[in-house]
Amino acid sequence: MALGVPALFICANVLVLTQGGDLGLGGLPALTLSIGDETPEALAGFWGVILLGLFGIAGNLVLARHARLSRGGFWGRVPLRLFSLKPEDVVHRCLALCALVLFALLPIYTLGHSAKTLVRYGIVCVELQTENGAIWRPVADSRDWQRNSSQFLAAPGLPMRLTSSETLTQGAAGDPQCTVESASVEWFGRFQAVCLLALVLAAAVAFLRAGLTLVRPGPTSRRKP
Repeated sequence: MALGVPALFICANVLVLTQGGDLGLGGLPALTLSIGDETPEALAGFWGVILLGLFGIAGNLVLARHARLSRGGFWGRVPLRLFSLKPEDVVHRCLALCALVLFALLPIYTLGHSAKTLVRYGIVCVELQTENGAIWRPVADSRDWQRNSSQFLAAPGLPMRLTSSETLTQGAAGDPQCTVESASVEWFGRFQAVCLLALVLAAAVAFLRAGLTLVRPGPTSRRKP
């Protein structure tokens, strides 16, 4: 529960923010994952991948550990202890099923949704020095910035920030400009993209491992030789 409840709260925030909504907790930006009055979808997905990736790994490791050490059938291995209910009780099984959906299935789904949102709407901008001063421009070609997924693997060397396709404005020459000051985060080329991918894969592996451990027969259900 200590891991499941915060993960559930993050899921609610990510799902609302990626749909353009707000939970109405603007005074608590650290809890709502919001930046200013409106949070771009790409940044909501960015923080969703990081937080849900970490919570997903930790939560599923705990689930697998509990299932491996618990005795009895499937329902007895679900880490849920409320009202001293027995695993064979119908109420316990209903609560255990709800716990698995809310604390295991929903976080892994929201993690995938966050990664998809980040790739779809995320834009990497670089700071370029010109005669008129520093300007920010998208890494990808201005005519193909929305479809170019290679922007997330931009090579390091120039100052880079991750923003959203929603924050791009048209400059005097008609080229997209990055309004990175209003809604963006620091971006480290290649390294950060690999780390985010590793988080998603590690959380997925931990989820599958926990599921396999949960459905395997417990010690008391195996036949003795």
